[in-house]
Amino acid sequence: DFLSIAVPRQSGRQPNAAEARQWIPHARYADSVLREFEQRSEEFGLSERLARGEKPRSIFFGGGTPSLWDPEELGRVLHGIRQKVQLSPDEELEITVECNPTSVDRAHFEALRSVGVNRVSVGVQSTNDQQLKFLGRLHNSDGALHALEAALEANLPQVSGDLIYGVYRQSPEQAVQEVRQVAQLPLQHLSAYMLTIEPGTRFGLEQKQGRLPTLDDEMVAASFLRVRDALKDEGFEHYEISNFSREGSASIHNLGYWLGRDYIGLGTGAYGTWSKRNATKFRYRNLISAEQYMTQWTEGVQGPPSKTLRAIHNYEELDSETILNERLILGLRTQQGVLLPFDLEKNNLSQLGLAWHDLSAKRLTHLEGQLQKQLAQGKMLHKNQHWSIAPEHWLKSDAIILELL
Repeated sequence: DFLSIAVPRQSGRQPNAAEARQWIPHARYADSVLREFEQRSEEFGLSERLARGEKPRSIFFGGGTPSLWDPEELGRVLHGIRQKVQLSPDEELEITVECNPTSVDRAHFEALRSVGVNRVSVGVQSTNDQQLKFLGRLHNSDGALHALEAALEANLPQVSGDLIYGVYRQSPEQAVQEVRQVAQLPLQHLSAYMLTIEPGTRFGLEQKQGRLPTLDDEMVAASFLRVRDALKDEGFEHYEISNFSREGSASIHNLGYWLGRDYIGLGTGAYGTWSKRNATKFRYRNLISAEQYMTQWTEGVQGPPSKTLRAIHNYEELDSETILNERLILGLRTQQGVLLPFDLEKNNLSQLGLAWHDLSAKRLTHLEGQLQKQLAQGKMLHKNQHWSIAPEHWLKSDAIILELL
């Protein structure tokens, strides 16, 4: 369900990566992103954050397929952001580009590295051609593995691979075989996702019509456990339900989402979430038409910042109840869990930096009671004011979290 834009077909056929690149307005899009960042920085009071010593942790170029973007233009955006946030040349932060195997080779990875990218995430999805065809991917298994090898040969500091398991007709043994095939490469990180059917997608429509074959839940659960154990044997830490890393190589950017950190969304269809001075938050989504997005930003924006922020696809204020629920839903996916320093007598959870006076004592009492109940049942762990789901219960995390909401 990620944003995607159709490239015009070429003589009735699917365009290849080279043809898609020719169609993309590389420089105009980079101009738009830089201009948007300039305006968002003003709207969000970024300079105040920087003055307080708050530095960005990561920059992430996510899908669609950012590996179709000219590395030189991507690098121009990176340079502009680094200048704006006052990062010196020797200050490192995690800079990731998601890559589709059909749009990269060693030269492309070397070009990304030369403009400052230090991490790539390659959408392998599967090493089985039948599964890739079922998933609607454009590459085959050889292409996926060659893309990983090319990234490693280009000496990128960190290389991650994405895999999907729990696909129709895939046994737990097959899921483990695919995961091991990728894990035995010298990668620092692996994402292994159970196939999830999202409404509004092709799979979602086919499932609604009863035309999508799916794997039994028991088989998916068995695959989860077998994949987890196989990656542990390969030396990976299971630091989030669907993510595994070598020591010290967890995704800084994705942890930011799971732990509720602020982020600025730039580009077509991008989401952003930001804290206001009064400890409330808002979330926005940019225009989902690339042409409208570029027209807005390349032609300049008139009027005060508040008007600019309204010129987006959607916007929502996040109240304390919503923020708390999101913190639980996302943070409890991680090994480190969620910081919840309860002090019910003072109705105080101030260490989370939110307007907790909006939360009733009844809500907080319910939350603490449920946490203590699950702690007694062995489903939850509690250490240094952090609450986390016991790893042996991660398979049932959705049900556990639901009781807290």
